[in-house]
Amino acid sequence: MNIDPTSIILGLISLFFAITFLQSGLDKVFQHSGNLSWFKSVFETSFIKPIIAPLFYWITIQELVIGGWMLIATFSYFFLDCYCGVIADLGFILCLALLIQLFTGQRIAKDYAGASGIIPYIIVALIAQGLFTQCCCA
Repeated sequence: MNIDPTSIILGLISLFFAITFLQSGLDKVFQHSGNLSWFKSVFETSFIKPIIAPLFYWITIQELVIGGWMLIATFSYFFLDCYCGVIADLGFILCLALLIQLFTGQRIAKDYAGASGIIPYIIVALIAQGLFTQCCCA
């Protein structure tokens, strides 16, 4: 078990994103019609109205894949002593890419309060990426 303080912090941040994205993705899978209806209602007046369903599925797939990826990263931080690998680096970059997509969608929908709620997640991912770069790439 790795007890380095930086790897513990990065492992906990990885767990945070694993829980966040897996819960959201699984909710979209198990509550499919309700979530898709909500997406349609939010974006019905925007220019992305024709592609709402494909975007919904794209976001769902990304949440599930990135959530699983971050679960693997969590395991590697705590149990495999390999926190300086591609798993974490790519994981935080993927988290940031998905969060930027979600933020952009909220802005397109003119849900400015919802968009501002994504900012803390982006900050956490940026901090994690910075910690990773500082400890592993220096």
